[in-house]
Amino acid sequence: MAKTLQDIELPWQMQWIDEFLDSTVESSVLRDLQGRLVITNMRLVKGRKITLEAVDGISWVTAAFVAQIVALADSNGVYQLVWDTKVYDVVFRHNEPPAVSFDRIAPFSEYIVGTIKLMGV
Repeated sequence: MAKTLQDIELPWQMQWIDEFLDSTVESSVLRDLQGRLVITNMRLVKGRKITLEAVDGISWVTAAFVAQIVALADSNGVYQLVWDTKVYDVVFRHNEPPAVSFDRIAPFSEYIVGTIKLMGV
């Protein structure tokens, strides 16, 4: 099962932490001038949050991988995410900084964990 972001291979253990938290419907609840409840539902077409994490003890990434992802995030485009058998067009969530964040699990360690924030478009 392939996991790639724009031809960058993602670790197979990397987790999509909000995969099942997404809703395709959003509601707005207001009161009119007479105090009556006004509920508006709308179907969301785009904007699904996709948060990928490399978690300590489960998956780590290399410094070379981090450099590739940071360069991709800095280039400001629409990218293809392949997750198992599904394909998504995504952008980095720069509206929720930082769009990417990585840390070594210990000083001078080669093991790095982190988060990649994407959004479906």
